[in-house]
Amino acid sequence: YESNAENFKLKRYIMKVKFVKVAENAPKQKQIEQWLLSKEEADADALYEYSRKYAENFFFNSDVWLYPEDLLNEVPLPLKDSENFPGQQKFHKFGQGGYRYFVYIEDYRKKGDPSPLSFERRRIRDLMLNRRKAELIGKLREDIITRGMAEGKIKIHTP
Repeated sequence: YESNAENFKLKRYIMKVKFVKVAENAPKQKQIEQWLLSKEEADADALYEYSRKYAENFFFNSDVWLYPEDLLNEVPLPLKDSENFPGQQKFHKFGQGGYRYFVYIEDYRKKGDPSPLSFERRRIRDLMLNRRKAELIGKLREDIITRGMAEGKIKIHTP
């Protein structure tokens, strides 16, 4: 990854995000913001328990990088400029269609930034496996030809 960093530039914007979608009349909505912004494990647990009980939808896996479209499929964020989203604002709270949305963008990378290793890990593994597979196939091919020539089963005719 490090020796090939120029090959791992982002072509699109990505983000790590947490969000909660609740009905407009759901209880303890002021707590949701505090829990989302907190770094304390007890608050994360409280938010998870609250969300299991009251949320219509939620996502807290901050180890996963998402494209904006993935988030927009679940949360109708009012974006003015998707290229520069989220800008300086990392917390978004708004209502729409009878629901309240709470969104916290923990981290993000813009187009052209170095892609995070955690985001590229699967791609790197696939590239390495494909390279090894190609090398193995090449070696097998050479071995088959060498053995075939030694056993007289393969002859090379040159004009």
